[in-house]
Amino acid sequence: MLNVASTNNVTPRKKVRLRVSPSFRSRFLCIYLTQMRLFSIYSLTCTIVLIVCAAVFSSSATSTPVNVPQYWRNSNILRTIDLTSPIVRETTVIIAQNVHDDLIGEYYFPVKEKLDKHLAWIEAKERKTDVVFDVEKAEFDSINHIQYYKITFDRRVEPQEKITVIIKTAFTHILTTVPHEIPQTGRQYLLYEGNQYASSAYLSEKQKTNVKLASSTLLSYTQRENKVNRNDKTITYGTYNNIAPDAYDELKIHYGFQKPIFTVKSFRRDLEVSHWGGNLAIEEHFNLTHDGARLKGQFSRLEYQQTTMYGHHDTIMTRDLQLLLPPRASDVYYRDEVGNVSTSTFRNERDRSVFDFKPRYPLYGGWNYTWNHGYNVPLSDFVRYHSKSGRYILNVPFLSAFTQTVYDKVQVRVMLPEGAKNVKVDIPFSLDTLTHGVFKTNLDTTGRYLVVLEKNNVVDEHFEKLQISYTAPWDIVTLAFWMRYPNPFASHVLSVDVIDRHVDPTSGMLRTTRLILKKGKVPSWGIGLIRTPEAYILEESIVDPHTKTMVTRTKNITHVRKMQVEEWQTFRVDSHNNECTKVKTEARIISKFGWLSERIEGFGLKKFTDNTVKSRMGMAHVLEMIREKQRLRPRRGFMSV
Repeated sequence: MLNVASTNNVTPRKKVRLRVSPSFRSRFLCIYLTQMRLFSIYSLTCTIVLIVCAAVFSSSATSTPVNVPQYWRNSNILRTIDLTSPIVRETTVIIAQNVHDDLIGEYYFPVKEKLDKHLAWIEAKERKTDVVFDVEKAEFDSINHIQYYKITFDRRVEPQEKITVIIKTAFTHILTTVPHEIPQTGRQYLLYEGNQYASSAYLSEKQKTNVKLASSTLLSYTQRENKVNRNDKTITYGTYNNIAPDAYDELKIHYGFQKPIFTVKSFRRDLEVSHWGGNLAIEEHFNLTHDGARLKGQFSRLEYQQTTMYGHHDTIMTRDLQLLLPPRASDVYYRDEVGNVSTSTFRNERDRSVFDFKPRYPLYGGWNYTWNHGYNVPLSDFVRYHSKSGRYILNVPFLSAFTQTVYDKVQVRVMLPEGAKNVKVDIPFSLDTLTHGVFKTNLDTTGRYLVVLEKNNVVDEHFEKLQISYTAPWDIVTLAFWMRYPNPFASHVLSVDVIDRHVDPTSGMLRTTRLILKKGKVPSWGIGLIRTPEAYILEESIVDPHTKTMVTRTKNITHVRKMQVEEWQTFRVDSHNNECTKVKTEARIISKFGWLSERIEGFGLKKFTDNTVKSRMGMAHVLEMIREKQRLRPRRGFMSV
């Protein structure tokens, strides 16, 4: 607490006169003058420094406009603005003539700074050949607030030659709902603000702008005498003649748009590749927002029931959503933050699968809904093996979800099989980030190879194929070992049962014990010795993912006194060719049946030799089946030692 005394209670101070000697006054005056001189010098120095700094900062803030060389003249421009969806798309067809006296291979396209922040897609191609040109960001004009994009042609254009270029752009979040709030069954109107003239850094002899609307409902639009023509859902501005570079004339259109406006604030897609299971597991996480006009007032359950019962469609509310999945999708599930959601239907069609589902509540403007769904598809639909390069190639869409929807943040995570290496990523557009890492899940030891792709401001044009290639040679042969029964060369194998399988927590090795029942042909001289032709075989295996080694040991546990056969196999990556797996086979045959032992061992050796050939043929057959299942062609084999 502060104690504040009133001025009325302040006691007056007494005047006190001090006597100072003349010598003290002279010394004090000298010190005072010296300090004042130093202070003046310091003040002058600071003033000079401030003037210099001001000059430096003034010169850095002042810049000259970007001067685009006028090597081109636009003979004609036809521009189309598409307002039929929440994403504003512009298609500009330019007939440009090289007016320079030299070959030119570049063309500059301007985008206003306030629009460049919302630019999601830009593409340029030649109309005649349909060849897509390279487009990259160029200089930024800080005076006129213009971002220039440089279009590089696939050839250099001759002087006076003309070239027709089609430039396509897509802008997000540039439409405004006016009014911002509407009743539950009210009509929604959007306001578009732009430029009557097409964006161009060069003089345009003629140009025209067409605006396509979603409906014929139109509240207002920019008028211009003898230059504007309206025909139902289309408004035409122009023709305009001799338009200067970067010319601007305001354009406003206030129109009806009675559709939901969806924005996915964040989206994550997980793809898990499994060669062992021949499966591609896909899971997608959505955070969806209805960005249309906000709901005015309170939600009315009665009005909502009337809307659904009597088929009143004059509303932007959404209660049903639909996703198109791959044709052979299966095991579909759908969950939100509460738990599993049962209000969904799924059906497989010839060329696609259709997943219809209902959120737990209707979506009005400003409302959000968060959920995730997943499904499985056969790996052979998306992965193939390239025999010449020895690489597996994964082809999947970067995004495949709702169309005409803005995705603010997209993350795609691809989990490749454990042991994948030499990973290469190819995608036809630029990413914000691309990272490589490790992802560990159940029964993994070293972890799966993880590729994470991230991009902001995603639209339909980004629904392109993502291609990831990699090598994973060792696991295919080991997979064939597990799947080698049944095969046409092993008709004598009656059954295979897994007795035990576990991962050693210390070493990370996978240990498996299987019991195999086989039926053999008894020679005529041994019919009286062996009562039954069936025999049980115990198979033990150890898989070391760190050293890429698999060791197996098999032995018979019946008819042991007549003949004991033990076999060891070692699978490892060949040190001279990592695209090949080296297999070393060893065996020991022992008989303790008295005077027939030698003859039994000879019979066993011959049968083992014959079965080894059949075993290799069976493995090759299973390898071929695996590759055929994954659309793979025979390349990778194994060498026996």
